[in-house]
Amino acid sequence: MNPELDTRKITKLLNQSTRDLDGSTLKALSEAREHALQKQKKSSAWAFAGYPLPHWHFPQIQHPWLLAALLVACMTVAVDWWQDDEDQQNCDTDIAILTSDVPLENFLD
Repeated sequence: MNPELDTRKITKLLNQSTRDLDGSTLKALSEAREHALQKQKKSSAWAFAGYPLPHWHFPQIQHPWLLAALLVACMTVAVDWWQDDEDQQNCDTDIAILTSDVPLENFLD
């Protein structure tokens, strides 16, 4: 087996062999090729660092703005929760200062 392939010879042989096929077979081969090219375009979008993910089928996002809105909503909830937690801690400290006989300097950290 020759390790070096001559692409011109292979192309010539393939072109000669297609002349012997009937129209329906050529049409089916053309449709299969187009389908394979479309599938390759979709899978190459999920390639990571040059390694394709052929067995993982991710749904294509129809509305990317919906994903962005969900991310913004999650961030808003997280910031709100963080601020409420901080406010609760400040309230606890204020109540401790007001109800205690301990000097104010003990609460300064």
